[in-house]
Amino acid sequence: MRRIAALVAIVALLAAACQAASEQLTEQIIEQSAGGDADVDLDLDTGQVSIQTEDGSISVGGGEVPAGFPVPFPDGGSVQSVFQSDDGASVSMAYPRDRYEDLVAYYTDWVASQGGEWSTSSFTNDTGDGDAIRGTSWWQGSDLNLGVTDCYAVGNEGLDSACVSVLTSE
Repeated sequence: MRRIAALVAIVALLAAACQAASEQLTEQIIEQSAGGDADVDLDLDTGQVSIQTEDGSISVGGGEVPAGFPVPFPDGGSVQSVFQSDDGASVSMAYPRDRYEDLVAYYTDWVASQGGEWSTSSFTNDTGDGDAIRGTSWWQGSDLNLGVTDCYAVGNEGLDSACVSVLTSE
């Protein structure tokens, strides 16, 4: 029995070492592809990839909303991606799909409270299988774009989420 327990422990350690080596090798490949000036962090457990260069950073599959981001996000969402550069930032959040209408109402109120000239657009696209994809977007020139759509969240299968995407430029 002790031999089996020891064997299981050794296999677990080797698997962990292989995963760590795989992460490290993948990070090095991405860094070299970016010309060597990128710092890459890959987490195979969570699926999060973060890349930092002198031009900015990107995090896919997680991350945090940048401090001072100009658009608020309601509670209950999960960060899907974050991109930051000297020229602006982009954040995508996923929420349960049944929150779509609440999210549209939240951002309709938020946009109205901001003043200034805003444009808006909405669509519904029938998927042919009794479902529909909806989207509503607001924009203020080219400085701020905000959208709520039905979507596929990172790591999930099927149209199961309502995503909020915000793109700002400076």
